[in-house]
Amino acid sequence: AVLFCVARRPVLSLIAILLGVFTKYLPLIFMPAQALFLWRGWRNWKRFAFEMTLGLAIGIGIALLLYSPLWLGVNTFNGVFLNARSSSPTSPAGILSWLLKQLISKEKAAQISGGIIGVLYAILVLALSFSLRDKSRLRELFAYIALSYVLIAASIYWPWYACLPFALLALSPSGLSLTMALVLSFSSRLAAPLDALGQTGILSYKVVYRMQSTLGTTLPLMILMVLLWRGRRKVLPACDLPPLNVPPLE
Repeated sequence: AVLFCVARRPVLSLIAILLGVFTKYLPLIFMPAQALFLWRGWRNWKRFAFEMTLGLAIGIGIALLLYSPLWLGVNTFNGVFLNARSSSPTSPAGILSWLLKQLISKEKAAQISGGIIGVLYAILVLALSFSLRDKSRLRELFAYIALSYVLIAASIYWPWYACLPFALLALSPSGLSLTMALVLSFSSRLAAPLDALGQTGILSYKVVYRMQSTLGTTLPLMILMVLLWRGRRKVLPACDLPPLNVPPLE
């Protein structure tokens, strides 16, 4: 999808991303950046609309061919909705849910916290998408959309969630991207074996989930924030203050 997007091939790019969505719905998070990038490089809006409509129609046709025997209406997505109601305890949604539980019921707290984090993440994705100007930064943009999903928006954490952002970060192996690829990979490798401790009864699953979430999301998120803060300080102009004329002590 990224390759066809850079090559300005809307039909193939849209089909590629939809194939990802049909496998797991997560690639939906890339579609705003993908659509805006393709739109900015297109001069004939009618032709662009035709290309996008054609790609969408082919994608829907593939979906009907593959999944119509399994379709149960809205109930088909019960697993997705059920998963969204839970959250890792140390994730942003989990922390917000814990705070809200002091005021309202557990169910309402989970729904409200998930909605708030979802809206904030959607705003972040749109802001990143509108900021894209150079096609050479597209893969980097996709990488940070995926990274921010794992660290901020994902309702729960599993170590293999690091695979997608790591693969995208590895396409731009320098600077912050390289650092976060290493941090994400290392933290997921620390978190992964903890599941075996839960299966053998050495640790309770409640403790395992907390430790995995802390290692897999909280730690990388804190490192990312520190790196961004330090990077911002480096680009701020130095403050030129006049020298202080202090009289010598007698």
